Amino acid sequence: MASNIKYSLKVWLTGLLVTPALFLIITNYKTINDLPNETYGDSIIFRYIVYVIIGTLLSFISSFLFWIIVTLSTRYSANLTIAKAINCVGSVTLTVIMFRLAIYDDGFVDDEFIYLMLLNCFCVCIGSWVYKLPLLRAIEKKVEKIRSGAVFP
Repeated sequence: MASNIKYSLKVWLTGLLVTPALFLIITNYKTINDLPNETYGDSIIFRYIVYVIIGTLLSFISSFLFWIIVTLSTRYSANLTIAKAINCVGSVTLTVIMFRLAIYDDGFVDDEFIYLMLLNCFCVCIGSWVYKLPLLRAIEKKVEKIRSGAVFP
């Protein structure tokens, strides 16, 4: 249970903290040479903090739902690859839903919004595959073997 929470938090924080940094690097790549200008550096740091705060507020519920997906995938999947694929698809789906709900009533979406969403999908998907995910079913089987005396601890 604690490993599911840890895994979910790692994936969520990857999307939350890495996405704004990548977004700001990509959208400002032409002006990176101007970094010695302190005002520009301050505005990038300010924008990063704002993106993280907004991302935290918007993704809090989806992070809880992702934890449920992780718990179910580790509980009922005997294969690590399948569990991680389920987590990847679930995290991307929740990200798209979160961004869709964030669109205003007029439905207008600019390019930066799309870049931010795609980068977030990329980060949570990569995080789903990179971080260690112990399967509960595999752990239960090992415990059963140890209890039955088939494997000595």
